[in-house]
Amino acid sequence: KGLRKQELIIIGANPSVGKTVLATNIAERHALNNKGITAVFSLEMSANSISKRMFSSLSLTTSDKLSNSYEKFTVKDWQKTVEVAAMFGATKTEIIDDTNLTINDIRTISRQIKEKYKETNEHMVILIDYLGLIKKLDAKQQTREHMKDVAVGLKNLAKELDCTVIALSQLSRDNEKDKRRPIMADLKESGDIEAAADTIMLLYREDYQGRETEKKDIIEIIVSKNRNGATGTAEMKFIKELSKFVDIG
Repeated sequence: KGLRKQELIIIGANPSVGKTVLATNIAERHALNNKGITAVFSLEMSANSISKRMFSSLSLTTSDKLSNSYEKFTVKDWQKTVEVAAMFGATKTEIIDDTNLTINDIRTISRQIKEKYKETNEHMVILIDYLGLIKKLDAKQQTREHMKDVAVGLKNLAKELDCTVIALSQLSRDNEKDKRRPIMADLKESGDIEAAADTIMLLYREDYQGRETEKKDIIEIIVSKNRNGATGTAEMKFIKELSKFVDIG
């Protein structure tokens, strides 16, 4: 039913399962289909890397081709890439790749972006990749207190700017070691995150666990919490080389 305003959505997964791709796919659709304001805070990857993933997904061009465009692009590839660049360049999308941001910095920049596009009065989506990399306000602050401040701060930001905030989170090492489907308790400092979040989605990929399975490249999206809707599990296909999630069928 779309992204709701004033909601905090948490997407949790082990490294390399696909949480960044899922989140950027959501951001792409919001920017292009809904013509909405989109702010991507990448605290780990460069803006160039995030842009490449989006280009790959939107143009259906493999990441390998994009990285070696002068050697591997055909005329058709160049035309398609130029079209996608023009299309996405016309959106209200901002990518911030500062690795040294606090929750206060994110709030300040988000307000500036909202102000920049205020005349459009469009729904804003803020994406943060990822929670664990947001810097402490005080170096002496305990991790538990810090994560509570971050979780509450992001929820308050969603309400203040009347927007949707999507934040990514790593899971605990125990989940990766046990090779099982994740639960909310696997989120680092899960109690504070669970309390603040409106929706929590956990990703599971059976082939990532090194098991023999017929579900190759199939991601389970486990909606563990949904304050305003149903919980349950959906499956999507993950096309890694295109940085894209697609419906199965």
